[in-house]
Amino acid sequence: MENRQNLQSENENLTLNAESLNYLSETRKWTMFFAILGFVGIGFMVLGAFFMGIVSSIGGAFGGMQETWVLGVISIVYLAMAGLYVFPVLYLMRFSTKIKSAVETADQNNLAIAFQNLKSHFKYMGILTISIIGLYILAIFVFLIVGATAFF
Repeated sequence: MENRQNLQSENENLTLNAESLNYLSETRKWTMFFAILGFVGIGFMVLGAFFMGIVSSIGGAFGGMQETWVLGVISIVYLAMAGLYVFPVLYLMRFSTKIKSAVETADQNNLAIAFQNLKSHFKYMGILTISIIGLYILAIFVFLIVGATAFF
């Protein structure tokens, strides 16, 4: 704990030179691009879920399509995926706007908030990635068990 406090007090005087500020400014442009792209992707997921829900409802109402519940399930999955991706994209957008403000005004507080949002983005994506890998491993085991019981 004492070592961490010494490191923290030594880094209070850390400054960013022009080259570092230029890198941050360039990084900000890319993170803004990916944040906008992320929001557009979320919008397409919501639209896709909406249209699949409509097709599912129309097909079920007229009886022309069998198994329309599958489109309803896919619609719900798309909405869930869109909901999961809102937070990391929002963190990325906040990082970008706070970095821009910090670089333009040399505000240390905005710089700290920007890096806090970047940390939150990567933490969220890391937890999401670990969760998805865990689901894949679980699905493989389930498929192996179901497949093995089909032979016996």
